Amino acid sequence: MTLLKQFLSNFSNSIFEGSYVEKSQCIFILITLAGALLAILLALTLLIVPDRFFAMNREGYQELREIASLCSLYSLILYMAGNFIKQGNNRWYAHLCLYSYAMVNALILLYIGAYSIGTGIALAGAPLIGLIIFDKRLTFSSLFIGLVILAGFTLLVQLEIINYSPIIIDHKTPNKDPVWLITMFTFVIGHLALLIAIGDVSIKRWKQREAEVTYLSATDPLTQLANRRTLMKEYKREYLKGMRTEQPLSIFLVDLDHFKQVNDTYGHLSGDIALKSAAKTLKATVRETDVVGRYGGEEFLAILPNTGSQAAVQIADRFRRALQALLIELPDQQRLQLTASIGLNTRIPESLEDLDHFLAETDAALYLAKENGRNQVSIVKEEGDLPSSSLERS
Repeated sequence: MTLLKQFLSNFSNSIFEGSYVEKSQCIFILITLAGALLAILLALTLLIVPDRFFAMNREGYQELREIASLCSLYSLILYMAGNFIKQGNNRWYAHLCLYSYAMVNALILLYIGAYSIGTGIALAGAPLIGLIIFDKRLTFSSLFIGLVILAGFTLLVQLEIINYSPIIIDHKTPNKDPVWLITMFTFVIGHLALLIAIGDVSIKRWKQREAEVTYLSATDPLTQLANRRTLMKEYKREYLKGMRTEQPLSIFLVDLDHFKQVNDTYGHLSGDIALKSAAKTLKATVRETDVVGRYGGEEFLAILPNTGSQAAVQIADRFRRALQALLIELPDQQRLQLTASIGLNTRIPESLEDLDHFLAETDAALYLAKENGRNQVSIVKEEGDLPSSSLERS
């Protein structure tokens, strides 16, 4: 079971993310398996089903079985050949693959009858599969080749050069013939299974990539914390939640002290390393229920739901002390120490009109921390409009 899962995983990766050769080899695997399955089923039918139930041309049956075997062998050879050209210009190999796929299907349609439900399923499913795996040019060119071959067979049938569905004697009731039924079943179910499987994997991949896009749109690419837009969304959500539950909400703004000097002295690459280290430290300091993100530049914002002033001060000061104790490894064996100024505010949200004012108070506390000597936590003492002098130093 583990080997099967690994094979299916590798197969899907090759189908969607592989080179033209790897994608083409997957198609050849499918042709080989389909041809081998068809040949086996036809052989078993001849052994199991009594002669009186056959309404078929045994010569046509023999030809179909040989063609199915040859198609499997041909596909297997081309699959092996692909292992030697993976590093080269391989677009021609993809053309060969898809043209071979069209040719094999056209040959099968010749023997089971082109005017059937199987033809419709194949003509609808095969191009859709091709468009998912390959580009439009490859897909439509192979579809054109397949239609030309099919049209050629149809013309030969009309000119009575070849017989229509040569495995069947009585074309009025072909559904009574087990060989026709098995051949049609294999042909139709193969296309449907492939279409459903690829469709399922495609949906999963699209959902995965949609999740990745959502993550990227909500995340600061440097620090891997929430970006400002996400922070403001979470801030409003937690504020509204606090209004409903009447529980305290705490937030604190962080500004890395003298960070411009870090960029000027050590370079922007070192500045990026310092920002990532500060972000990692902040993330490790807060609780899992808290939200932290990059507010802008060297500023961070932490949102602490259901948290009173005393607990919030402990978390903010724990981060400040952890950052101060951190030795950041820079290129050329240099080390850097950072400090941070923090403005903190706590209240029980009462009105949505105070949403911006709550944040503005916190910002004022941050600037007071910087004015009072940096590397400290300044706290808004009480609710309401307060002058900066009423912000106390921690």
